[in-house]
Amino acid sequence: MKRIEDLHSIGFIHSDIKFENILIGKEDPDRIYLIDFGLSRSYENKGLHINCEELNVFSGNLLFASFNSCAGSSQSRRDDVESVLYLFLFLLNNCLPWKSGNYNDSQLKNKLNERAQNKALYIKKLYKDLNNGIFY
Repeated sequence: MKRIEDLHSIGFIHSDIKFENILIGKEDPDRIYLIDFGLSRSYENKGLHINCEELNVFSGNLLFASFNSCAGSSQSRRDDVESVLYLFLFLLNNCLPWKSGNYNDSQLKNKLNERAQNKALYIKKLYKDLNNGIFY
């Protein structure tokens, strides 16, 4: 989380948070590296937060992508944080509820809207469970 915070503090979002882009230091295992900034971009324009746009184009990793990203909205800091949450959920459960089957790229694109809807339903249930104290 600290590396994401560091990136956000200089005005950028990563937009592709996944296990493959997080490395642990060889000499110092307490040092965490964030790599692959190919989809990164600034979230500010002249010191102001950019406006949310409907992009209708998906980029990133579908499994850990935020709901807004799956729905085709432009990404912001919240989407990086949401992706980190999905990483933690995956570590906790060894799976994510919206992950089912293996698809090639064209099939994956066809499943995008369906998974975004499933993810939205799961997230609503998760928030409800958190509010009801299920994790206490």
